[in-house]
Amino acid sequence: MHPDAAQALFEEALTETAAQMRRLVRKRAAFAAGAALVPIPGLDFCTDVAGLSELLDEINRAFHLTPEDLDALALAERRRALEAIRLAGAVFAGQTPTAAFVIAILKRFAVHWFGAKATKWIPVIGQGAAAASSGALFVMLGDAHIRACLEVRRRIRATALLPAS
Repeated sequence: MHPDAAQALFEEALTETAAQMRRLVRKRAAFAAGAALVPIPGLDFCTDVAGLSELLDEINRAFHLTPEDLDALALAERRRALEAIRLAGAVFAGQTPTAAFVIAILKRFAVHWFGAKATKWIPVIGQGAAAASSGALFVMLGDAHIRACLEVRRRIRATALLPAS
């Protein structure tokens, strides 16, 4: 197969995977927003953490960037993949996003996110703000992770095409 044709197929597959994952992100964001409307203390927080952890892991699996995927690579390929992850700044790629890890990331957004969660106790308007905050958080983190995974996969592909030195 001609290298240009292989590259075109690679990009097409990446684009399709990214589109599928963006649809999944929006579906999960809608679910998180709906859970935020339920007036049970802490339910939305638990739903967000568990949902984000699962979502980020699914994105890793779709892009073949789970720890198991990386462990299955030959040593030189694994080094290339880990270097691509580092250079792309992909925080979640190559890792299993645990609840503790997701909570640590959420702390970066704490003021806005927890502020919206606190307004939940103001009838109607507060619940709407909490729902919007949860949905926006899923979209923001999910889309950022998809972009990072795309960059990682492209970097891995580019280094694989370079001749060995």
